[in-house]
Amino acid sequence: MAAFDFSAILLALTVLFGVVWLFDRLFLVKARRARTEASGTEQPEPWPVDWARSLFPVILVVLLLRSFVAEPFRIPSGSMMPTLDVGDFILVNKFAYGLRMPAFNNKLVENGSPVVATWSCSASLAMSARTKAARRSVAATSRARIPMRRCPARTGSSG
Repeated sequence: MAAFDFSAILLALTVLFGVVWLFDRLFLVKARRARTEASGTEQPEPWPVDWARSLFPVILVVLLLRSFVAEPFRIPSGSMMPTLDVGDFILVNKFAYGLRMPAFNNKLVENGSPVVATWSCSASLAMSARTKAARRSVAATSRARIPMRRCPARTGSSG
């Protein structure tokens, strides 16, 4: 089963609603006004256009905030105890680690090294790690990857 990618869904919905709203503004609204003037009664907007006009700005704001300002993550393991417990939610300042394209994850502006990484075994599981370095030393990763244990072997059926 494919991993759930919320930012890809937000991006797809933003593009879909934006295209529907733009198509209506450029091509359909003139015909609707002409029918209104001819009949004398106001023609309602079709429901897809109404939904797109209503939801496009909201989804665009959520996409921009989540992609470039802050994103919520859930602590998946006890590696950060006692400060953070398993299941706690944290809000990660995305701007502090550089701007990335939503869903594609390409860097636009580099501000620093990321601390939150997606675990290669499960794209839906985000791992958070603390890094420490002594004064005037550099904490580095090999080829921009955070070394982690291998994926656990699957046993039995998941149900």
